[in-house]
Amino acid sequence: MPCNIDLRYRILLLVAAMMTAGALGIVFRKVSYYMKGKNVEGQLELYDKVWIPAFFMFLGESIGLGVFCIKRCVIKRSISKSSPDMAASSATSFEQENSTALKTSCTHPSMQRQLPPQIARRKARKLMVGPLPCWKFVLATACFSALDLVQATAFNTAMLYISVSAAQSLRGFTIVFCQILAIPLLKRRPERWEIMGVCFAFLGLLLVDVAIAIQKREHGDTLETTIGVLLVVGGQIFSATQYLLEEKTFKSRAIDSLLGVGWEGVCGVILSLCVACPLAHVIPGSDHGSLENYANSLYMSFVNGNILAMNLLYALSILLFKWSGLVVGKILTSTHLSLFDNLRSLLIWAIMVIVYYSTRHYSRPYGEPLTPYSLLELLGFGVLILGIVVHNNVRGLGVRATCRGERRITPGSPK
Repeated sequence: MPCNIDLRYRILLLVAAMMTAGALGIVFRKVSYYMKGKNVEGQLELYDKVWIPAFFMFLGESIGLGVFCIKRCVIKRSISKSSPDMAASSATSFEQENSTALKTSCTHPSMQRQLPPQIARRKARKLMVGPLPCWKFVLATACFSALDLVQATAFNTAMLYISVSAAQSLRGFTIVFCQILAIPLLKRRPERWEIMGVCFAFLGLLLVDVAIAIQKREHGDTLETTIGVLLVVGGQIFSATQYLLEEKTFKSRAIDSLLGVGWEGVCGVILSLCVACPLAHVIPGSDHGSLENYANSLYMSFVNGNILAMNLLYALSILLFKWSGLVVGKILTSTHLSLFDNLRSLLIWAIMVIVYYSTRHYSRPYGEPLTPYSLLELLGFGVLILGIVVHNNVRGLGVRATCRGERRITPGSPK
């Protein structure tokens, strides 16, 4: 199943899919916070839950494991019907599209020798679907799920205090953490224009956050805004660590992206249902005596049709977002992934403005209105885009911006 699309266009398609799915997922999550549904007592209650959405996030990711199994069966059947040489060449092409780590092994002279049909099919099938998970792989995905659970819960909680575009723009601080943590974790030395690009992106995010903070201060929500900001920024340390560890794990091994996303989802479902949600249930709080009542949250999530629809849409969008993001991270780097992810802020802001003016005739409109400070937000988004262009050295702009030539890389030298 080779793909003949040029690598640049493939990356653009993946980034577009990641941005669109990620933006829609956050919008679905925020809209569900405005909804009311019947609780366990039969009364209407606002669906402002922050722990049970993590279950739906991981549920969406776990669907990737089912998709991987279907793909594996299809590939296995197609290989069994084709000749060994065609199977081996198809497998090589497929892995070159999905994992840079296999480029050397696929072109090794031993792969060019004529092999017995059964061995050739077995090798081709392994190259196409990746290795089956071992205990180390499952343990690694469980760690990724734990990191994802912490940052997702912090983000969902923050959206109760600040607007969705504010929360998403604050997630941009992942860029800074990725750039810093990549030095000890991946031994990666950044180029000068990459550092400059991150600085521009940071400045753009700062402008957006200043505009949002001014708007919040005028409404007297200073304490809530501070809590929301601290939750999001703190969660991004875990998010950056997850990005870098995923890059280190998946980029150096022949692991299919769907397999990685699927197992991360399975581990996350177990963690959220068996650890996080019960823990929130036993902690005293205002939700039927708990921080978040487990039974009430599950009841509201599955009994109310509108809330269930939002949760299912959220789960599906997360699946596409995580898969496309993991593929982008394998082709490029975690810093690239976090930079592209920040473009979601602009898309989410535009969607929430459209949603607001489409529902403003309701008693409680959804979304966010335009204000005089929206121009400052747009300026911040513009500086953010400039930072992405400089960081990626588009048409040599990064090199020219630093007034220096590109550093020569000798074999064995750190990148």
